[in-house]
Amino acid sequence: MTSPTKALITTHILDQTTGRPAAGVQVHLHSNGEGNKSSIHVAAHTDADGRIGQWTEVLSSPQRNATEYLATEHLSMEHLATGSSSSSKADSAEDLDANTLIAQRISEQAEPQTWRLVFHTGKYFNNKTFWPVVELVVLIDSKDERGHWHVPLLLGPFGYTTYRGS
Repeated sequence: MTSPTKALITTHILDQTTGRPAAGVQVHLHSNGEGNKSSIHVAAHTDADGRIGQWTEVLSSPQRNATEYLATEHLSMEHLATGSSSSSKADSAEDLDANTLIAQRISEQAEPQTWRLVFHTGKYFNNKTFWPVVELVVLIDSKDERGHWHVPLLLGPFGYTTYRGS
């Protein structure tokens, strides 16, 4: 059995109200297909340390780009309240490694490409937040010598900040 591919795009969330990691927050990562490539859409929940170091689910959104997916799935009131998604997993999700898909897509990028991190924060704050969803758009350049993109999110119910981590 091979070990999972190391994730090239990682994140963690710190709760500014408690000074502690935000565990259990659902996060989606996606990139629209470039040229004739299909979009990639993966998800995971933050661990006890508020981190996502491995993307665990490959989600399907056939025939829809990320913007359409957000409009129909992520921003529904039910989804904001529950943090759940009505999307189905890809047919072969059990056979796919989300981190490998991400690594392949980044290595194939001829030009820098935008990726979206969508943090479903409403459930974490029991819907007592101004930001039930935080969406961050990052520009990933496959030629970046660091070869890893870490996106921390410092989160409160009424504000957030982010930066490129290491």
